[in-house]
Amino acid sequence: IAVDLNNTQFSEVYKILSQNKIDAFHKAGSGFGQTYKYSFIPLRIDFLFSDKKFKINSFKVIKKNFSDHYPIVTYYGID
Repeated sequence: IAVDLNNTQFSEVYKILSQNKIDAFHKAGSGFGQTYKYSFIPLRIDFLFSDKKFKINSFKVIKKNFSDHYPIVTYYGID
């Protein structure tokens, strides 16, 4: 599941969506994982969730100015 929640990982929506799923950033990301360009604090409001059957090999935020969000990429394998 790839989703722009316009909310953080501390929201109720995140908690519901992440039940029984893996957040790719938590498995393979680093730093703050900022996905939204906000001047004051680094916000991660875009998420990639997968079934627990998949292995998360990598997670990356691409710091390019395509929009007000940074693209995110993850590579999956089978566990």
